[in-house]
Amino acid sequence: LKKWLHFKHIILSPSIDMMGEHGEYHRYGSNWNIIVNNLKTVKNKMPEVVIQPMITVTSLSIGYLPELLNFFIKELDFGNKDIIHLNLGIWPSKLNPQNLPSNIKEIYIKKLQNFLSKTSQVELCSSLISTSLKFLTDKESDPNKFFDMIDYLDNLDKIRKTNWKKLWPEIWKHK
Repeated sequence: LKKWLHFKHIILSPSIDMMGEHGEYHRYGSNWNIIVNNLKTVKNKMPEVVIQPMITVTSLSIGYLPELLNFFIKELDFGNKDIIHLNLGIWPSKLNPQNLPSNIKEIYIKKLQNFLSKTSQVELCSSLISTSLKFLTDKESDPNKFFDMIDYLDNLDKIRKTNWKKLWPEIWKHK
């Protein structure tokens, strides 16, 4: 961080897709408490650094965008003038949110629309939510890819000794 002080302006774009245990699962090896600490340190002590997060939207993260956006708004004081980048997760195709079954899509659509109707930072969130909703509904689900995702997550859990079913019960219940 000391080297950063030599620059007049820095843009930091950390890849953050979800919060807490969800985020630690999605970005395996990360530690949410360290991420929060680092972001708050940069935000509060380094005014020359602008934080512009990069969110990758996958089958696992799309339904949790409201919580993450609320974190940026409430904990990091993001407002309508801030920038959050979006990456639509099309690969691997088994994690593409377009392949979620329609009943899960409906749950996430309602959640995202509800969030957008209530947020005080509409300018900040509107494009992110609208783009995610359009992407989610642009294509019919592929049940084979959905079940590929289930198998993939089950295999990851065996290797990592984790439990995706605890974190995404709405997906697990559908299986």
